[in-house]
Amino acid sequence: VEHFGEVFVHREAPIGELGWKRLDFLVYARQGKIGIDIFYAASLRNALTIINSKINKDDMGRLGFPVFLVIANDENIISQELVEKHMKTKKKMLPHNVTVLPLKEFLQRLSRFDALRIEQI
Repeated sequence: VEHFGEVFVHREAPIGELGWKRLDFLVYARQGKIGIDIFYAASLRNALTIINSKINKDDMGRLGFPVFLVIANDENIISQELVEKHMKTKKKMLPHNVTVLPLKEFLQRLSRFDALRIEQI
């Protein structure tokens, strides 16, 4: 909210036609929409189970914008290197628009998106 502005950050945003599939956040940036789903995992194995569930359940590959699955753990437990290693060996690959990142890496990546501005008339 601090970077993009309150009006451009939507919580519990529906992504399905029926409205029951939701992302934790949908952000409107100058580059377009950004979907964000944040979760905590006790271990890398737990994280992979959660990721597979989210990918299979929510059909995020059909969305026409980037979606970030954010692991909100201490990076000492689940590092970016571990995540990348395991994402490359998955039987069912991630959709092209979905990226899995630890929180620290996600915040760095998110800062690369430009905020929209409302021009006053």
